[in-house]
Formats: sequence, structure tokens, C-alpha cells
Amino acid sequence: MGVVVVGAGISGLLCARRLVDNGVEVQVLEQSTRVGGRMATEHIGDAVFDTGAQFFTVRTPEFQAEVDAWIARGVAREWCRGFGPEPDGFPRYIGVDGMAAIAEAAADGLDVRLETTVADVDSLDADAVVVTAPSDDYDEMVALLCVLDRPSAVPSPGGLQLTDDPLLSFVGDNQQKGISPVPALTVHARPGCEATVEGAAPFIGAATVVESREVRWRHGRARTLTGPGCAVTDAARLTILAGDQHGGAPSRIEGAALSGWAAADAVLARLLG
Repeated sequence: MGVVVVGAGISGLLCARRLVDNGVEVQVLEQSTRVGGRMATEHIGDAVFDTGAQFFTVRTPEFQAEVDAWIARGVAREWCRGFGPEPDGFPRYIGVDGMAAIAEAAADGLDVRLETTVADVDSLDADAVVVTAPSDDYDEMVALLCVLDRPSAVPSPGGLQLTDDPLLSFVGDNQQKGISPVPALTVHARPGCEATVEGAAPFIGAATVVESREVRWRHGRARTLTGPGCAVTDAARLTILAGDQHGGAPSRIEGAALSGWAAADAVLARLLG
């Protein structure tokens, strides 16, 4: 029995892992050059940036167990328990070496084919197909990466959720997070907006931007959430849609994980009876 999982974000990877652990042969097809989707980490010289997802939270015992396993493996840790002058006390988790490290650990041992584009799922030779790649129902988002010559003006613990800013949504200090050895700022714009050095000036403070780079996420944030779970689109040759847009969870990474597991369980129910 063979299953193809389209997309090597955390949803696809955890789906594939559950299937493999239950004796199913799985191939994961990913059009990018790396796994992880928006769990992405980039380098500019010595500076290290989480460019997409900045952290994740946990609401369910099932996902907490997975996160505890990541922590035990040394790939994830708690960053903080909220931002601003009155943190809410709820844990925010990150990758020890950046968010991408978690995805890379989740992919360990799986048959992942990178730089592989799937134009038509009907052409795939498999007993079941799980599509975790994002649909077009997403807003594009822009991240600005800034290497600084000295520490930023972002207060401890190194993150700000900008609920009242009309242009920016989040600013993360990757040095304070503990993933960058030098000052490195990630600035996220709201959907439809741009992140600029000028707009980020209050968070850059007295530092000088040594180098900057823009990262565009075509599928940055799902406009609508369904679920929790997954969606069966073809019952004859089992075809399932999964991913963070189907997870129905407040945390997009947790939602992606729950959706991937739901898809795996649906496949197992069909193939193994």
C-alpha cells in the first residue's frame, strides 16, 4: 500500500510520520528546496532569522505530547510566556536553532522528494493522496529581515505583537530569542502591507541596519479556517485535503499538526480497515 503526501510542511511531515509508523509506504513531494513551509529559518552572514512562523503555542494534549518529544530531542524549547508589559503566562515555543530545525527533525527518516512539483494529483500512482500544500485562499505576507550593528530596541523577551499598528503585525528579535549570535530583526507586515526599514525604525532604535532582505510569503495566512480535521475530496481513490487552514486551532502550527494527524487517521481507516 502506498500513499503520497503533497507538501512537506509540518502537517505533511507529521501525517507521513504517523503513516510510516503504522507500516504504510509514504512518499512526501515538496516543490521547495527545503522542508518546513513557513517554519523557515534563513541566514545573512552570521545573522539567523526565523522568517515565517515566529513561535507556536499548545492547546491540546496530543500536540503537547509531540512538543514534549521535540523538547526531549533538543530541537524545541520554551521561549517566553507572552509579550508586552502584561504577559499572559501562556508558553510560546520555538526551535532551538530556529523554527526550521523542528521541521527538519520531523522529516528525519522520511522519503521526502524536494523540488518536485505536482501539477495534477490524479496522475499520482498511489492508494491515497494527502494534499497539505496551501490553496489560493491565503493572504500574501511580507517579512523584512534586518541585520543590525547593535542590539535592537525591542524589549525583553524579544517579541512584540503589534495589535494596534496598521502596517506591521509582529517584530521578533532573533538574538534575544537565542537563535542568532548577532542582532537580527524579523519584521512582519500585515496582509496587503509592506514592511520597510523606515516603518520598523521604532524597533530598530539607535542601531544601524547593516543589511536587509525581503521575504515574500505567497501563502502567508489562511483567510478562513475549517475543521478541525481534514476534508475528503475524492472517496474513490482516497484524496484528502489537510493543513493549517483545515486545523481549526488558534495556533496555526498546532492546527497544521492536528490536521495532518487527522488525515493520517483517515488513510489508516481506509487502508488498514
